Amino acid sequence: MITDSRITDYINSLDPGDGELCDGIAREAVRSGVPIVRRETAALIKTMLALKKPERILEVGTAVGYSALLMARSMPETAHITTIEKYEKRIPIARENFKRAGMEEKITLLEGDAGEILGSLSGSFDFIFMDAAKGQYVHWLPDALRLLAPGGLLMSDNVLQDGDVVQSRYAVERRDRTIHARMREYLYTLKHMDEFETSILPVGDGVALGVGDGVAFGVAVTRGVSVSAGVGVGVAVGVGVTVGVGVGVGSALARMDSASLHSPVSGSAVGRETRNGRQRS
Repeated sequence: MITDSRITDYINSLDPGDGELCDGIAREAVRSGVPIVRRETAALIKTMLALKKPERILEVGTAVGYSALLMARSMPETAHITTIEKYEKRIPIARENFKRAGMEEKITLLEGDAGEILGSLSGSFDFIFMDAAKGQYVHWLPDALRLLAPGGLLMSDNVLQDGDVVQSRYAVERRDRTIHARMREYLYTLKHMDEFETSILPVGDGVALGVGDGVAFGVAVTRGVSVSAGVGVGVAVGVGVTVGVGVGVGSALARMDSASLHSPVSGSAVGRETRNGRQRS
């Protein structure tokens, strides 16, 4: 738990729900031990979609389809979701849930390894939501940036790992040290990219929100508690976090070459930013 549970419970008690189908899927997932986004994270997703109004959404990690359906309820009528899932037992459940919701034409489920599928995708997405194998985020980042439209939003869930990410690697169980190291590398990389502005929020299990050139994005940590979006849309999302997003003017997102952006945390290659044919160190 990374926030005061009493405040989180109070905020969640204000949530009006997401319809009988979505709420039922969420309850069944909790009973079955299927990991889905937490309620306060779900509220943040809906707010971001109200702000961004994306036409093309990419989700990495479908599970049973809860978050995809949540986004489908909040996205524009003309929008489409592409979602990726590897775990074979959950794929038919997700497809059935999409069918029950009448969203089969709005949601495309791609089966297989996310790394391979991301590498094969083309075009651009206005909103990318990563919620799958946490230790792979840093490896998926180059393709995520390649696929993200200028001014697009990259949202990554579970980045604080119930607070473990702040611990020394020696305080983390040996079996979790690889994920711990990779998540710290991922967050460091996001925070040190010149053409990508990222804020890390203590919402749910930790959310990283990153945006490319074309959108002005700001986060202020205060004693307040709300995120508001659009006309008449307001959602409480966490403890002591106020998020404001506005449209600005900027150059297109710099293209990222997956061979080079180095993170000082580990020295591993994550991608290289180039501008006017010159490499930036």
